[in-house]
Amino acid sequence: MHARRIPVVFTLSVAVSLIALAACAPVRSVVAASEGMAGRLAPAPPERRVLDGVEGVCTATSINWIVPVTDGVVLVDAGFDESGAVLQRALHGRRVLAVLLTHAHPDHRAAAHLFSAPVYLGEDDVPLLEGRYHYRAVLAGLGAAIGIAPRPRTVIPVKDGDVLSIGGRTFTAVALPGHTPGSTGWLTGELLFSGDAILSPNGDGIYPAPDSVTEDMRLAYDSMRKLERLPVTTLLDAHFGKLHDPKRFLRAAIARSDNEETLYDHPAPRPVGCGEP
Repeated sequence: MHARRIPVVFTLSVAVSLIALAACAPVRSVVAASEGMAGRLAPAPPERRVLDGVEGVCTATSINWIVPVTDGVVLVDAGFDESGAVLQRALHGRRVLAVLLTHAHPDHRAAAHLFSAPVYLGEDDVPLLEGRYHYRAVLAGLGAAIGIAPRPRTVIPVKDGDVLSIGGRTFTAVALPGHTPGSTGWLTGELLFSGDAILSPNGDGIYPAPDSVTEDMRLAYDSMRKLERLPVTTLLDAHFGKLHDPKRFLRAAIARSDNEETLYDHPAPRPVGCGEP
């Protein structure tokens, strides 16, 4: 059962909006394909997508996580490809019981509309999902300019601490604002799906996403401090993959955030993201 009653928002998009979104779909497909090419040229190690009990699926540099549960699977993020072709192949006909979005950027939610399952999303990211948000981050704003993917049929906004019980497994929403206003990690057991809120590009540190795609870098680092009190032993981010014992890097990350000269640092060189085969 859920820890509290969560309101359901049903999709009631007007016809004009749907036509406008469809017109941008070919452009979004080209952008997704170019991202995929970049990932193949500078990929994160594929072994970082391997973890017992969880399946990592790469779509255009973004990692989507499949969590098998009783009577189906839970999908964490839904990639950059609106057709969902790669995801559908990876699902092997299994029923998707829920889609848990870490945030509403287009490279993490594009195929969510394909599933009849409810889509859970941090409540402050609903405006992003609906194209009603004005970005501060430059590249994120350019991404929004190509339009948004079709809205899922059923979207359920969540708040920090909301608990879902799906197929015999519990998932707790952890608000991690900064990258986007409603960025949300999903905690199950000692595993945290962190989206782009906490990334480990090279496996030797933790960072927010770069400032060109992050709305508020200081807030992103403040959110990262939540690792101190969470029972997390393994982090699964949405571009590079798994990181064991992420807390060992937290002190260095906080020190970086306290210095204006290092606040916006990001490791270089680094992979672009996961690389599709």
